[in-house]
Amino acid sequence: MGGRKNGYGRLMVDGKSLLAHRLAYALANGPIPPEAILRHICDVPACVRPDHLVPGTHEENMRDRKTRKRDLRRNLAERCDPEVRSLLVLAHGQWP
Repeated sequence: MGGRKNGYGRLMVDGKSLLAHRLAYALANGPIPPEAILRHICDVPACVRPDHLVPGTHEENMRDRKTRKRDLRRNLAERCDPEVRSLLVLAHGQWP
């Protein structure tokens, strides 16, 4: 059984729900340090390519987010036409 949460692929293995990218990385590279998260260098949460995954800290991931301008609502608003921007404002009550 598979699924997605927040864009991340999930699957069941031996009755446990696992994040697909973490499983793919562990199969290719060995155990992930318990305190580490996996940063997607491609910025695609559903990606499971081990060469796109780098262990890191939450702080590093947040720095990546800021540096790469990965704020989804803001990125959508910047790329969209005025009508879509208006819908985003209506949906969120403010400019993203």
